Amino acid sequence: ITPQNTKRESFLVYSENEGVSWKMDKYDSMNIFHISFADKNVGFAAGAFTNNETILRTEDGGKSWKPFNLTSKGISKASSIQFTNATVGVIDNQWKTIDKGQTWTAIRGLETYENLHFVNVKDGYAFGSGEISKLSKKSDMLQVYASVSLTKDGDVTWYNNDKISM
Repeated sequence: ITPQNTKRESFLVYSENEGVSWKMDKYDSMNIFHISFADKNVGFAAGAFTNNETILRTEDGGKSWKPFNLTSKGISKASSIQFTNATVGVIDNQWKTIDKGQTWTAIRGLETYENLHFVNVKDGYAFGSGEISKLSKKSDMLQVYASVSLTKDGDVTWYNNDKISM
């Protein structure tokens, strides 16, 4: 297959009757990596587009999708989007919304983490890699620690524990 003959294709598969039957929309210009809904109507799809758009948004429960441009916020690529409750959503563990995606702000105060989860607008957890150190001065074996961070104020302040033995 030559590069000029390849084309990106993705499908959004959805049900309007609680899974009894399914419909499919085809998108020729993107690869969809992740879909998440803030409520039954408002949802987002993140992926790689050939026209540099990286996010789709629906306001009708997925019946129609439109490009959602956040480049003015500095969001030029998005491979994941996750809503953990009705209002809090996260893009690529770097950007957060507390109003179903109307506004987005950068996550503050975290350096290394791989997964971010907000329980509500104020309480959130970040999980990732912590420190690596030798088991002893005589040993070449390394001890790896996990890192868990907690915020109780909506990501203004993070409390870190990077010494959880794995």
